[in-house]
Amino acid sequence: MQPSHVFTRAVTAFQKGQLDTSERAFQKFLQHEPEHFGALNLYAALLIQQKRFAEAEPFLQKAISIDARSDKTFYNYGLVLKALGKPEQAMAAFHRSLSINPAESETWNNVGTVHNDLKQYRDAVTSFDKAIALSPHYAEAHFNKGRSLCFLGEPETAFKAFQQATRLKPDMGEAWYEIATLSCLRGNFAHALSAVEKAISLKPDNQDAYLGKAIILAALNREIEAFEACQTALKLRPDFAGAKAHILRLKLTVSDWSDYTTLARDFVAEPHNFQSGIAPFLYFTLPTTSSQQLIGATSFSQNAFPVPFSPIATAPGPGRQKIKVAYLSADFREHPTTYLLAGTIEHHDRERFEVIGFSTITETPLSEPGQRIKNAFDDFHDISTVSDADVASLVHRLGVDLLIDLGGYTQDMRAGILVRRPAPVQVNYLGFPGTMGASFIDYIVADRTVIPESDQAFYSEKIAWLPHTYQPNDDTRPLPRSTAARTDLGLPASGVVYCCFNNSFKITPDIFDVWMRLLRQVEGSVLWLLEANPTAKANLRKEAEARGVPADRLVFAPRVSTADHLARHVFADIFLDTLYYNAHTTASDALWAGLPVITYEGQTFASRVASSLLRAVGLPELITTSVEDYEALALKLAQDPVLLASIKAKLAENRLTAPLFDTAQYTRHLEAAYITMYERALRGEKPASFAVQT
Repeated sequence: MQPSHVFTRAVTAFQKGQLDTSERAFQKFLQHEPEHFGALNLYAALLIQQKRFAEAEPFLQKAISIDARSDKTFYNYGLVLKALGKPEQAMAAFHRSLSINPAESETWNNVGTVHNDLKQYRDAVTSFDKAIALSPHYAEAHFNKGRSLCFLGEPETAFKAFQQATRLKPDMGEAWYEIATLSCLRGNFAHALSAVEKAISLKPDNQDAYLGKAIILAALNREIEAFEACQTALKLRPDFAGAKAHILRLKLTVSDWSDYTTLARDFVAEPHNFQSGIAPFLYFTLPTTSSQQLIGATSFSQNAFPVPFSPIATAPGPGRQKIKVAYLSADFREHPTTYLLAGTIEHHDRERFEVIGFSTITETPLSEPGQRIKNAFDDFHDISTVSDADVASLVHRLGVDLLIDLGGYTQDMRAGILVRRPAPVQVNYLGFPGTMGASFIDYIVADRTVIPESDQAFYSEKIAWLPHTYQPNDDTRPLPRSTAARTDLGLPASGVVYCCFNNSFKITPDIFDVWMRLLRQVEGSVLWLLEANPTAKANLRKEAEARGVPADRLVFAPRVSTADHLARHVFADIFLDTLYYNAHTTASDALWAGLPVITYEGQTFASRVASSLLRAVGLPELITTSVEDYEALALKLAQDPVLLASIKAKLAENRLTAPLFDTAQYTRHLEAAYITMYERALRGEKPASFAVQT
């Protein structure tokens, strides 16, 4: 057969999708005419179609050596180099293609994707805009632009780009998934659920979409459906760390402990699970170490914020009469953070500090605590609809010296503001009980209980140790009073009332075993728990019966107003803390109400908070260092009413004099920490750990 006929046969077979036939014909033809420009290009295109990029590379190189005037050749060469992990060379090839034909939208789109690979997200957006200008209906370019904008911390603009992609190409499942993710961040869970279900219908094997669906359903308090979605994600990808972590969290939320102990042990034992970029908050309820939490937080930070932004601010403004301190939070509303912090904001020394609030959530209607803390700031900004980039610019324009992040990696976080470094000093404080593993956070406010000096290596931040406790409190809250009777709250008229008002996700089978042993040993006693959700309530009763304790010895307290919740503490005798994630605000509530708290001092920040509070209120005798001692102390206090009464009397005296509830003194100590941070930065010194002296 004549070579020309072989070439024709190769091309025809390629056009018909008969790739094996086409490949054999091209190979035969190129044996006779190895420098045929068209055959080299077409055979390379065939190999690219089959993702055989390494095989395609030499044919394109040869074609370019023969004729360097074809934009298509350079375009295909760029695709090959990109696929082979050579982004800089791919960029050069695409630009050679554009120098020949600058009006090719696909080439501009691919230039943008290479910029994304190189984390040059602003340049990527420029390239995608050029592609869109040439081809306004180019759905993939709109989608890719949205991805770049997400990395740049511009979710509102990204959302519009993803919406446009789905208008142009309604079957683009990945765009629907991104819309679901951003809707979830906006708090629009109903829209997020609709979008993620659309993504799944278009691509049923997308494990990320199933995990996203689980997270959304959990936010809607549809835990059983969320668990099923997680299970599907795990079936699609058995090593999916994110799905495993969320399954564990969901099991705790609904107190479904079937296989929990084994699953938790296996999860903690696998190093990969801490290097997968999952939300580090999930680690706090597991028997993890501070070292593992650092690895997990660092992985999350690097995955969530890969852009190395140049700092907007590098040094405080010199010669100022006042230090500008700004607090960033989603919790300036009816929330534990506001109850703890409001008094401290009010006590700030206005001769030395100007205090600014940035709220990432709009509370509607505004609650009394929300109004109080808003009024406490000298300047208050609702940034709920403002992009991260614009907020960062605002922080810088206002001349903020210290930016205090109160949320860390919790719901409605805005760490995308902090990653831009809008303030010369940035601090992790109060709301996130662990390291953020982030280069853009300088300090964490702590005390020597929650972070012993020997644990500094497990924190990316430098430590600012306060003298007594890291946690603020408001000593103007009225002491709890109640006109109700025990029986009005579902409690028996007599008998010891153990209680734990922690959320259900903090209650683990090992501590529940201890509680049930106590109920069996203390006749007539009950365990008073917070009613988190109906499923947890039913499961906890079932677990009690499985341990030989009648279900009616568990009493559940419904959610009520903060004042009513504080008041009902007077009917409890002993607060039993959880192990891996202690009572935090809940412990302070109990102590303020005069209720002794028994805790086990763990090895991580989250598991040592109650110990910090007990030391600050002068009751270190309620801190235990083994589960056996915890159980023994809880039993002793229940069986020795005189000892229990003496502990309560000591607490009643101490809560009015001890450091835990001295808001003015606490504020002076916190301000001393801020001044040290500020002055180091003013001198151009790097952050360093330090202790505030009394």
